[in-house]
Amino acid sequence: IEKEGGYFDPFTFCSDPQIAASIAQNHILTVLGSRGGYEQGFKGSQEIALVAGLRDAANAGVRCVGEAFPFIDKHDPTVTEEIKRLATDPLFRLGIATEPRERPATDRSLVLIEFDRALPFPEGSDPSSYNLPERLAIAAVQLVTRAASELLSNAKGGTLVVDEAWMFLKSAEGLS
Repeated sequence: IEKEGGYFDPFTFCSDPQIAASIAQNHILTVLGSRGGYEQGFKGSQEIALVAGLRDAANAGVRCVGEAFPFIDKHDPTVTEEIKRLATDPLFRLGIATEPRERPATDRSLVLIEFDRALPFPEGSDPSSYNLPERLAIAAVQLVTRAASELLSNAKGGTLVVDEAWMFLKSAEGLS
């Protein structure tokens, strides 16, 4: 994995390590999980290994997803291999830092986050029909939106405006 990227690694922007683990899990499983019938995704046992490894890593005080890899490896090294393989994609790598980053300042009154290219959003609402680029686009928007809401929470409030909010709000995590 390249050292660049990981700008929205959950362990960087989230003050609660267990919530960070949950956000990282959602980001990874949106792309690699078996949700929605994605046949090439992780098997159930691999998803459990990811969840357990991230939880162990959070308990140990990791500061980025890359530092969680050894904890995931203890449960199933093939999970880490697949995450590293896919982390060559810039959209996926947004949530996968290999080295800890500084926590972003939360004293800004306005932050604009724009993608530098059009994202291939899915046409339908059946997740089993989404291809890899569509799952990557959904995961990226969900991650950036969640990061922004955590940053606003740490700043004691603010306003979040999201285009394509339907992608974030259709998940249980987004609704909560």
